Amino acid sequence: MHPGRSAILRDHAAREELRLLQQARAAVAGEDFLAAKRLLAEHARRFKTGRLTEEREALEVRTLAGLGRRDDARRAAADFEARFPRSPLLLTVSQMPDSAP
Repeated sequence: MHPGRSAILRDHAAREELRLLQQARAAVAGEDFLAAKRLLAEHARRFKTGRLTEEREALEVRTLAGLGRRDDARRAAADFEARFPRSPLLLTVSQMPDSAP
């Protein structure tokens, strides 16, 4: 493969990864948690170890809490803390399951 082509493909993948998370963020902001869950699942499928995995996992906690799945949200928050112990999102994530409607 031509060296320039691989850079173009990486750039396209990064933009697509960001687009999916922006859509998920917007769905969470609009409290459309079912749409957010679908978008996050697509992101996880396509970008399992992508650059924005940490943000995806934080949004997953909020989405689960928004869906009323508090036990799942608590488990996801604990998993987040184990995977990303130094994350700047950690404090926010740890408070999400208990602050959901």
